[in-house]
Amino acid sequence: MATTTAPTHIEQPAQSVRASSSMKLVQVVGWLVLLIVPLCFHFSMDWEALKISDSVSQCLTLLLCAVIMWVFRLLPDFVPSVFLMVGLLSMGVAPPEIVFSGYSSQAFFLALSVLSLSNVITSSGLSQRILSFVVYKWRPKNKYMFSSIIFTFGLLTTPFIPSTNGRASLIAPFLNDALEHIAQNSREHQRLAVALLGGISLLSPMFLSAKAINLLLWGMLSTQDQYSFNFTFWFIAALVPGMILIVLFIIAQALVFYNQKHIPINHELLESQRHNVTKMNNQEIVGVIAVVSFIFLILTYSYHHIEIHLIAFILFFSFLFFKVINRTQLSTFTDWGFLIFLGGMIGFTNVLQFLQLNDLIATSFAWLLQYIDTDIHLFILLLSALVFVFRLFISINATVILLAGALLPATAVYGGSAWLVGFVILMMSESFIWPYQASYYMQSIAVLGSRHWDVFHSHRVYAINGLIFLLKLATIYLSLPYWKFLGVL
Repeated sequence: MATTTAPTHIEQPAQSVRASSSMKLVQVVGWLVLLIVPLCFHFSMDWEALKISDSVSQCLTLLLCAVIMWVFRLLPDFVPSVFLMVGLLSMGVAPPEIVFSGYSSQAFFLALSVLSLSNVITSSGLSQRILSFVVYKWRPKNKYMFSSIIFTFGLLTTPFIPSTNGRASLIAPFLNDALEHIAQNSREHQRLAVALLGGISLLSPMFLSAKAINLLLWGMLSTQDQYSFNFTFWFIAALVPGMILIVLFIIAQALVFYNQKHIPINHELLESQRHNVTKMNNQEIVGVIAVVSFIFLILTYSYHHIEIHLIAFILFFSFLFFKVINRTQLSTFTDWGFLIFLGGMIGFTNVLQFLQLNDLIATSFAWLLQYIDTDIHLFILLLSALVFVFRLFISINATVILLAGALLPATAVYGGSAWLVGFVILMMSESFIWPYQASYYMQSIAVLGSRHWDVFHSHRVYAINGLIFLLKLATIYLSLPYWKFLGVL
């Protein structure tokens, strides 16, 4: 079976070289903006007239610096998070117990534990074994069946691998190996690329464990909402939207990429890959037991009343105690950068509450929040448009942090469901049009290699990327009666 690691060197076409030059120019402009704009902002504002304290003005200036870093992608996402913590502490804006509170939160330990479970599944080869087994048993007879397998396996791995990039690295090499004779940039080639991208990303908001950023947003909810929207009820509330979105995506994919060309499936390669798989090792067996146990304990929460984050952390400790995860795996496969980002940003939201900035933030978004309890349809449309604009300039994680951090606390003042606001932000922020807007899009290109460059940059793929945004908006509207039935609205 093909390995899931990205190649160290990819021969890039001319378009990639030009894109690289443009990115360097953007970086230069970004550093200049970072050096000039925050200083101008801080010293040009009449903070006394606005009745804003020094601590609040310093906090807002630091946040502006972090936003500029995210917008221009000057540094990895977690670095601005560290910058915020260092700035807040050095300026005395908030005490250390508030700034670092994110690292003692339930969301942080839940994320650490879920990432460790994903570590066991991927590093042991269990996920590759399952994919190979499914394809071998189903023996796809035509292009539609093979495309469906790729799409379906992406959906099925969503709850267990909390990283869209990780799911891309897992499935993309298999697609690359099995279709060696496909015509480059043909409609079927484009269909398979979209099936891969849709499979690994469409259901990301539907499971609390699907992405680490979901856990961060869950950590921003009130204690009561965290208790209500645990793993089980989060899935129940997102079940119907997920089903609607899958159906709409399949219809759109069939219409956009319809063609009558026959694509040969390399059955010999599929069979050889299946026979090359060895017997299950101890780590794979433990992975199966861990996944089954975790799901069982979540579903039986009403009987044992053990908090989900405690279940996950006990599981994480068991992996370490019984040496299922060694030191190398813990350092290599765990996304420590995101964990730093997660703890820092949860801490920053607590700093905003400590500085009593909730009222100021709520006032800034009053034009939007006034509709949350009076015209939910208009509110969803405006919020989705706001997310779309943010995503043109800011990464998925930063968009969720900024909008959720601003809007979720304000729901206590304006009414409405904080979970629904967060869910819409998660769902819409996953959408993208251009490659730079989604890291898993670029990850798929890197894993598959330059042969697939044109297909990922074709006009049909761009078109369906934009269409998915509209499909998600339609999905939310169609799900409103279901949410009313559940009592979410």
